[in-house]
Amino acid sequence: PSLAVDLPRPGAQLCSVGGQFFPGGNVYVVYTVIDSHLSGTTVVTDSAKLYLSRSTDCAAKWSTPIMISGASTLNQGSVMAIDTRTGHLFVVWRRISRGTDTNALLVTKSTDGGKTFSAPVLIRNITPFEQGTNGVSFRTPAYPTAVTDADGRLYVAWAERNGPSGGVPGADKSDCRLMLSNSPDRSTWPPPVMVSPTAPLAPLIRLGTPFIPALSVPSGPCSHVSYHLSANPT
Repeated sequence: PSLAVDLPRPGAQLCSVGGQFFPGGNVYVVYTVIDSHLSGTTVVTDSAKLYLSRSTDCAAKWSTPIMISGASTLNQGSVMAIDTRTGHLFVVWRRISRGTDTNALLVTKSTDGGKTFSAPVLIRNITPFEQGTNGVSFRTPAYPTAVTDADGRLYVAWAERNGPSGGVPGADKSDCRLMLSNSPDRSTWPPPVMVSPTAPLAPLIRLGTPFIPALSVPSGPCSHVSYHLSANPT
């Protein structure tokens, strides 16, 4: 699940902690409900849908969950971002390929404090960087991270196996690359830029594998991206 807490807005309820009272912002939780069946000894996932519940009284009570992921079959890795100017809530997540569904990143928006949500919008079809656990790797899913800046612009970053336009200049095309895109209105998404190293960091001779990005916006219309980097110097 993912969790987000908004600033107190006009009409916010009072919360009480240790005898002190203060206005509380909405609390949001998004989680995945997975339906599956057993085929022999194998568990087969039929669907994975995202649901959201909210609390307006400091988590004392929670609303009836609503499904927000639309018609896509397999959805996971949700992350939320709140426009601090307006309280508008964005939920970004990874759609996993199944049937006609592509590997992609999607976003939905609520402008009424999490009561209702827009139809999901495609951010981008992706070639995700993800791997299982074996003798030379560990499990790494390609889930997005998201944040809004002071102007309400939404930034999304993710791990992709290819760079811009499907390739990385130089070598290591099959390695992971971190990509970043942003939108002023949730509907328009320009081609992403590659934010991970474009040249090996000494003493490395390969670009290495950056993964698990995290976004932050200290102030103003800019963003910081942090990530893990796995590399063999030889």
